[in-house]
Amino acid sequence: MKFLNLRDHMSFGVSLLVLLILILFPFMGAIAADFETEQKNLYNAAKAEGKVVLYTSADSPAVQRMFKVFQEKYPGIKTEVYRAGSGTVLEKLMSEHEAKIYSADVLLFHSTNAWYDMKQKGMLLYYDSPVFNEYPKYAQDRGYTISARSMANFHGYNVNLVPQKLAASLQTFEDWVRLAEQKEYRGRFGSQDIATGGGIENIFAVFNKHGEEKVKSWYRRLFAAGLRLVEGGAAQINNLASGQDAFSFFIPSARFPEAFDKGAPVSFVVFKDGQAVFLSPMSVYGKSQHPNAAKLLFNWWTSREGQALVVETTGSYSFLPGLPPPKGFPPLSELNLMQVPMDRWEDIGRRTDDIVKFVDQLKQSK
Repeated sequence: MKFLNLRDHMSFGVSLLVLLILILFPFMGAIAADFETEQKNLYNAAKAEGKVVLYTSADSPAVQRMFKVFQEKYPGIKTEVYRAGSGTVLEKLMSEHEAKIYSADVLLFHSTNAWYDMKQKGMLLYYDSPVFNEYPKYAQDRGYTISARSMANFHGYNVNLVPQKLAASLQTFEDWVRLAEQKEYRGRFGSQDIATGGGIENIFAVFNKHGEEKVKSWYRRLFAAGLRLVEGGAAQINNLASGQDAFSFFIPSARFPEAFDKGAPVSFVVFKDGQAVFLSPMSVYGKSQHPNAAKLLFNWWTSREGQALVVETTGSYSFLPGLPPPKGFPPLSELNLMQVPMDRWEDIGRRTDDIVKFVDQLKQSK
């Protein structure tokens, strides 16, 4: 029997690497070429349509910066936006759709429990964009939806009310439940509302990770200790910065950078037993009146160029491989992720009423 020596192994490894590069490089180049060709063709057609309308819950300054770069790249395409909270955007879209008023072209807002229903009703356009090839399967519903911004929800705290040394020692959900039960913190902590929007996805992800009964027992203890549900990450950060809350569960990463820039006394911890991350879906509206411009924007926003700008301007993560994390945050590879893949969003829809009922019962018991 013949054995390979070290030099033979190295030579074989190098040869294999070269072979893989020769195989994959043309493939990667073909993807890039397909994207550029697609964008060129869409742009030519979109110029005749003249505009594209985005319905979104993303912050207005970030959207305007994204639009500015998009218009510089594709002059002649006017951009318009309807911006509100996710629930309001969904309500407007559904009422317009039922009235056969088709104003939207591209959808980007967080309403996971409704996205599956919209797909079933034909409200999402099937479009097999070349961009889908770049994303992991859990961050897409091929032909319909891509996670165009991904929110890691960190546990925030006020550094003047929770000493940083103490906060660093509390690394699990259970640790912070116990802190909430201590006399000095009772009634002085909050959470993203777990009965609406992204909060439902967060609680569903925690159910999957830790088991439903354990999680429900945590929330019974939290409500007994005075938990306040807060609508939206902006309000959560403001409550921390003002000292109204000493700490708060599930604050989207995008809400921290502005507070850091202002010197607010806030920081965050990473839960070692599971860090909630939710996918924020983007799709072309099934009744888009400017379909080529809509596809053009969809492709650019979810491309490497667009996603790099999303990370920079919003403080959100991107699941597009190779992009850095938001400034000041750990990369996704270092997090013990809790997430709900898009192919399980139907399950969230089925469980939403049960989750809301559970939360309502806890509110009434306070």
